Amino acid sequence: MLKNPKKADLNKDGKLSSYEKRRGMAIEKAMAKQDKGTPMEDKRANFMGGGIAYKGGGMAMKRGMKNGK
Repeated sequence: MLKNPKKADLNKDGKLSSYEKRRGMAIEKAMAKQDKGTPMEDKRANFMGGGIAYKGGGMAMKRGMKNGK
């Protein structure tokens, strides 16, 4: 069951819908996992290739080109 049902009650009607229960349980599960020190998996970073964006990083460069000229 939920540890804090008041936070899960999105529309503040005092009743938890099935959606609110499932959502609350998922959030609590993720937070407990995060508290244990388990890193959260970011699937977007794997899809996008990760790394850091930098100026000119998307440009195709010819050999011998320097400073974008």
